[in-house]
Amino acid sequence: MLIASVIFALAGPWNKAVTQKVDSFTVSCLNLGVGGAALLVIGLVLGGSLHPQSFGAVPVLLFLAFISGAGYVIWALLMKNNPVSRIAVFG
Repeated sequence: MLIASVIFALAGPWNKAVTQKVDSFTVSCLNLGVGGAALLVIGLVLGGSLHPQSFGAVPVLLFLAFISGAGYVIWALLMKNNPVSRIAVFG
């Protein structure tokens, strides 16, 4: 939790600086794609696997990924258009 908090604190100003130059949606997709790929590789290397229990689990997983991504895009838009100190307290 401590590492996640430190990374979250450092990501706010970085995200604000990057989204001033590039579209927030593009930055969010790149961040989520690289992070997801890294987690997938780490999980597979450490012996993990993904075996859905039923066909209905796949749409639920995709929906949850969409909700997470949408929240991240909204957060990036808020960080772009507001001071970091005003938005960070809601994290």
